[in-house]
Amino acid sequence: MPVTHLSGRKGRIDVSLDGVSFTRSDTDAARQGTARRIDVGWDDVTGAEVQTTSKGRPVIRVAVAGAPAVARHQDDPHALKLSRKFSEPAHQLVEQINDEAAARRRWREHAQR
Repeated sequence: MPVTHLSGRKGRIDVSLDGVSFTRSDTDAARQGTARRIDVGWDDVTGAEVQTTSKGRPVIRVAVAGAPAVARHQDDPHALKLSRKFSEPAHQLVEQINDEAAARRRWREHAQR
């Protein structure tokens, strides 16, 4: 069964037919100065990756077209830190996001021909 969502201490990431959604706690959203729920459509997703913190925790970072590059994952509204036990599911979710983003990119390129 494919991974469609993961939850961290401060938020949750969901993958759906419409795109990727980030839902944060009230305090984390206020700290970052962002909305509590951020929806990113597939047309705006350019890719995703798993980074590892210095303590070995996985961080899912989704690249979004038009969004400014953020050096620290703590300040990135399109990032979610997870527990160490979610390392493998994080890699699976990132692979799924990248596959879907690539497929949609190919569809757009084919439609433009």
